[in-house]
Amino acid sequence: MSGKVRDINLSWASALLVITVLTAMLAVGSQAADDDLAKKLVGRWEGGAATKTGANHVLVVESVSRDGDQLTASGRYGDADKNGSKVSIKITQAASDVTLEFTAPGQDGRPVQLKLVGDRDLDGTMRTFAGKRMVNAEMHLKKVE
Repeated sequence: MSGKVRDINLSWASALLVITVLTAMLAVGSQAADDDLAKKLVGRWEGGAATKTGANHVLVVESVSRDGDQLTASGRYGDADKNGSKVSIKITQAASDVTLEFTAPGQDGRPVQLKLVGDRDLDGTMRTFAGKRMVNAEMHLKKVE
């Protein structure tokens, strides 16, 4: 093998090694970021929506996982006295903003959208009826456990 061919093969091998190392470092960094987010979200959140019956709600985030590019959480949502019903939560991250979206069980499929504010507050909205029309009711939950 000539010296030029050997040098080119070594250059490609070096480039491939660098790419492999960088990819592994990004994967580790992504896992660490997911773990940090899970620590913030997992737990019991209490509060409610600005409705006649919405002041005593609970969101219990039991776990956070990644499926490809999508982060999801599983947990329970509903009346705090009954510990809620199972929900699947879609988690969206854009820069430092973290948004949780799910459908409230037993609420005619009413969507709930919450944004993580600091480490212990979720603020957002819940679609609900005001008389005969649908409105976005403000919602606030605070982490208690």
